[in-house]
Amino acid sequence: LLLPFGIVAGLRRDPLLTCVLLAHGCASALVVAVSGGNVGTLVRHRGLALPYLVWLSGLGAVQVALYLLSRAPSRRTAALVSIPDPDGGLPCP
Repeated sequence: LLLPFGIVAGLRRDPLLTCVLLAHGCASALVVAVSGGNVGTLVRHRGLALPYLVWLSGLGAVQVALYLLSRAPSRRTAALVSIPDPDGGLPCP
């Protein structure tokens, strides 16, 4: 679920490392699928490709969390907005 976000964030941050992780994860999955003859073998041997895809998914989780936190109003700004101005709206000298 978070892998596409991780791939996009990884390509923006470090394209070479992202491509190496993707290539190694996909290549190991492809080798197991081709040699096993079916997708069920890939599901049973997912441990070969999983570590590389987990790193990219983790990066995607961080990027989604940062996006959500940047959109949420902070408590400090929400508190400042709710406090009335004691000077009646006049700027401080």
